[in-house]
Amino acid sequence: MMAARENGEVRRNREHREKMRRVKAARDRLMATKTDERGLVIVTTGNGKGKTTAAMGMALRCVGHGFKVGIVQFIKGAIDSAERKALEAFPDLVTFRVMGEGFTWETQDRERDMAAARAAFEAELREIQSLGCELKDTGQGLIDFPGWVEGSIAYLCWQRGEGSVAFWHTLEGGFAARRPLRP
Repeated sequence: MMAARENGEVRRNREHREKMRRVKAARDRLMATKTDERGLVIVTTGNGKGKTTAAMGMALRCVGHGFKVGIVQFIKGAIDSAERKALEAFPDLVTFRVMGEGFTWETQDRERDMAAARAAFEAELREIQSLGCELKDTGQGLIDFPGWVEGSIAYLCWQRGEGSVAFWHTLEGGFAARRPLRP
C-alpha cells in the first residue's frame, strides 16, 4: 500500500515537472519576442476605493526596477499617507506632487475645489509639456508622447478610455493617421 502511494507521488511529480517544462518553454518563447523598450503611462480613474493603492503598488514596482516615477494627486491634499512616505524614500526616482486641498466632502467649497483642481491641472500640463508630451484635446483626452517607432522619432498616442498606449503616428500625422503599435 505504501509503495503504491509513493509510486503515485513519483508519477505526479514527474508529470508536474514535464508540465512546468512545457510552460517554461512557452514563456521563454514569448519573452524572446519582447524586444521593444517603451515608457509607460498609467492613468487610474473611477469611483470608489482602490485607485491610490493600485497606483502606489505600480509605482513601487517601477522603483524596484530602477525606473523614474511621477505621481500627482489632484484631490487628496496633505492627507498623511504611508505609501507616500515609503516612496519619498527614493527622491532620485520618485517625484510626488500633492496638488489638492483635500477631499471635497471635507473642504465643502465647490469653487475653491474647482480652482485648486484647475491650478493643479495647469501646473501638471506644463510639466507634461516640458517632457515633450502634447495634450491635443482635453474633451477627448488625446495625448501624444514623443518616442521611437520603427527607428524614427514619432508620437505615441493615447485617448481617454483606451486601456494603454497602443497607437502611434508620424510627427506630421495626427489622430486620423494613427497606426497600431506592433506587439
